[in-house]
Amino acid sequence: MLNDSNYGLWAVKMKIILGNLGVWDVVDGKEQDVKEKDQAALAAISQSVPDTVIMAIADKETAKEAWEIIKQMSIGEDRVRKARAQVLKRQFDRMSMPENLSIGEFSQNLVSIVGEIRSLGVELKESAVVEMLFSAVPDKFLPIIGTIEQWGDISVMPVAEAIGRLRVFEESLKGRQPQKEEDEMLLLTRS
Repeated sequence: MLNDSNYGLWAVKMKIILGNLGVWDVVDGKEQDVKEKDQAALAAISQSVPDTVIMAIADKETAKEAWEIIKQMSIGEDRVRKARAQVLKRQFDRMSMPENLSIGEFSQNLVSIVGEIRSLGVELKESAVVEMLFSAVPDKFLPIIGTIEQWGDISVMPVAEAIGRLRVFEESLKGRQPQKEEDEMLLLTRS
């Protein structure tokens, strides 16, 4: 369901759903004058927006017109879009992973922000996302990051691969860290 802050994610999901239904081409404008497909696309769109947006698209005759109105309402003027992109870019630049978060959880947040930034038309290279990921994780990941940088080319490494490698390392740490914590507790109790 579309809301005030998820247009980018909503648009991606709707493209997938409408593509699966075989009606995305009428929304995209590649296919015209196909009344059945246009009505099916319009129905699918109307099912995924709140009532206030329904009222804004009620007088639109095509799914393409409805899509454009929703896009304008959500992204707004160019200045508003740029401002939103700047806020997200600052969030991206300042990301750091807390110790209590897993790579999986952190990467979901990262990928979400990156997707929204890209949906606003800002180019964000894979290599920049990988570099930010490596700089945002806690120091316990430094050994694997050093290995990856030494043996791999992070300028061409996909984000998914970098996340996967960090997750494997994180899993391998799970069997070792409790022992360290137990040793520290033992030291405290002895002293």
